[in-house]
Amino acid sequence: MEADLNKVLEAGIKAHRSGNLAVAERLYLNCLEYQPNHHLANYKLAIILDQKGLKRDALGPLKKALEVKPNESHYWIRYIEQLILCEELRDAYDVTVQAKLIGINCS
Repeated sequence: MEADLNKVLEAGIKAHRSGNLAVAERLYLNCLEYQPNHHLANYKLAIILDQKGLKRDALGPLKKALEVKPNESHYWIRYIEQLILCEELRDAYDVTVQAKLIGINCS
């Protein structure tokens, strides 16, 4: 099952890279059906949602990716940037402080 999930994720990444957002989104969602806490599928889905202009919708998957893999500094940075884009400045500040407290460099 894990190998199949990785193949679906890889196909999603390939579709995403080629600019086929609809196919990539469907494949990432398919991954998340079977493994809702899959950090990379959540992260990639958030990027697509942002690219589609659904900035606020991207926050949920970004937060999930961050919860699953809290040591991934680029998840923190992307989440903080997304909060800023959504004009959630207080939350962005709080998350930045939280990241720094656990040793994440957000610069």
